[in-house]
Amino acid sequence: MQYMIRVTANEGISESRIPVIELDGIRDKAVNGKIQHIHFFIDTIQENVSDRSNSILNKLELKISIDKATNQACKDFMDWALISMGQGIKRTVDIEIQDSNAVLLRSFHLKEMFVEDFKEEYEGEETYFIIKLTQTQGYSSEFEHDTSSLI
Repeated sequence: MQYMIRVTANEGISESRIPVIELDGIRDKAVNGKIQHIHFFIDTIQENVSDRSNSILNKLELKISIDKATNQACKDFMDWALISMGQGIKRTVDIEIQDSNAVLLRSFHLKEMFVEDFKEEYEGEETYFIIKLTQTQGYSSEFEHDTSSLI
């Protein structure tokens, strides 16, 4: 599998202060294979929910190996995770997933995402970070996904 992840600031926010975060394993051979997994969840806010009309959250979990090709993105994701209030907390996340034959399987476009959790793991020779992202409640209806590119 090959993945592309792009995180951009919301409109009106200075890009120089809040950089675009991009890991493109589709076009960049150095990044290819470093994105270990992307887990996408459509989740309810509470357990045993009987009405899903406005109780849905979209969530992502990304696990990415840390090395020379991904180190800057790791730092940028951590910087984003450390923002606790104000502009820059919520961003747009775009993801494309291709199979080994370069066939686009899925494209996701999620607005108003924020960092729920961030951690770095150092286990012997294994180094990676895991970031969990959640879409702000009330934006699940604006979630876009397709089998053709949304970017």
